[in-house]
Amino acid sequence: VAMAMYNLDDSIRDFARASFNYGIARKYPVYLSTKNTILKAYDGRFKDIFAEVFEKEFKAEFEKLNLEYDHRLIDDMVATSLRWEGGYIWACKNYDGDVQSDTVAQGYGSLGLMTSVLMSPDGRTVEAEA
Repeated sequence: VAMAMYNLDDSIRDFARASFNYGIARKYPVYLSTKNTILKAYDGRFKDIFAEVFEKEFKAEFEKLNLEYDHRLIDDMVATSLRWEGGYIWACKNYDGDVQSDTVAQGYGSLGLMTSVLMSPDGRTVEAEA
């Protein structure tokens, strides 16, 4: 049994920028969740690149808006999301997002109430579906 995942650093940077720009637009804190304790290289790369992009490009704006960015282990973020009442951006890798979005939607009544949004890194192009 093997598992393989592949992403370019530029794609991860674009994902980080899209997440941070969306947080600024909505005035919500941003949380990235990974399992970097197990997938040290792959998930560690997400953690490192998000931190780099945040520090270089978004930290000042987040501080000005009194918003935070943090990385959390997926285990902790899942438990936390069950206690919190919303008001944050949860940046998940694809598989985690597929699984957790269903859990969150069900918590609010139905998967039928869930929407999907695809946003470009600069936030200028958005595709949404219900």
